Amino acid sequence: MAEREIDLTAPNYETALITLGVTGALSYAPHGTEMPENMADYEVPWVDLGWIGDGGVGESLNQEREDWTPWQAVGPQRGQITSEEVQFTATLWSLGGLATALYYGVAEEDMTFDTASGVTRFEQGAELPEDFRFCLAFDLIDGQKARRFLLPAASVVERGDVTYTKTELVGYELTFKTNFDAEAGFAIAREFKEGWKPGTSGTILEGGGVKDLGDWSTPASDAPADGGETPGGAEGE
Repeated sequence: MAEREIDLTAPNYETALITLGVTGALSYAPHGTEMPENMADYEVPWVDLGWIGDGGVGESLNQEREDWTPWQAVGPQRGQITSEEVQFTATLWSLGGLATALYYGVAEEDMTFDTASGVTRFEQGAELPEDFRFCLAFDLIDGQKARRFLLPAASVVERGDVTYTKTELVGYELTFKTNFDAEAGFAIAREFKEGWKPGTSGTILEGGGVKDLGDWSTPASDAPADGGETPGGAEGE
C-alpha cells in the first residue's frame, strides 16, 4: 500500500485561514437601537465599552437534543435538537458608569450624582433587579480579517467575583446571553470578513487559492463522477 501524503498546497491549508483574536471591541446600545449591517460604522447611541481584559472574549454554544430508539433497533434512528443557547464572556476593565450599571444591574435613573462631592450613589437589596435587555456587538479583529456578532436583546446572566488586590486589575467579568428578539427576528447575527465565501474552500486574501465546492449541502453520492457540473452549479475539478 502506497504511503499516504497530505497535500499541503490544497486551498484550505492557506495560512491566511488561521485566525487569532488579536484585538477587538464590545459596543453597547439601548434595546431597540438599529443594528449596523455589513460591518458599517456604529452610529449614536452605540458606545464602545472600552478596555477588555487580556483573556479576550469567550464564546460557548450549548445545544440539547433528544434521540429516539425504536423497539426493533439497538441505537437511535431519529434525533432532533430541542434547544440552543449562545453565551459570551468578557471582563470589562474600563470601569465607568456603563460597565458598573451592567455589572450591578442598576439602571441610570436609579443612580444619583452629587455635583458638590462628585460621588455617584445607588442602593441595592430592596428589590430584585429586572431582566435588563440591551443591544450588544462584538468586533474581533486579526489584521485585515474581522468578525462581528450582533445581539439585539442581550442580557447579563452571570457575574464573576470582583477582587481588589495590588497585583491585579479590577475587572467586571460578565457572561452575556443571546436572547431572541421578535422585532429583529433573530438572537444573534454573525458577519465574517475573512476572505472565504460560502461554497468555496481556501481564501481570496493574500493571493490564496480558491476552489469552488458548489452547494455544501449536496451529498457526495450525488456529485457527478465524470467531473461535470455539480447540482450547485460549480465545475468539477
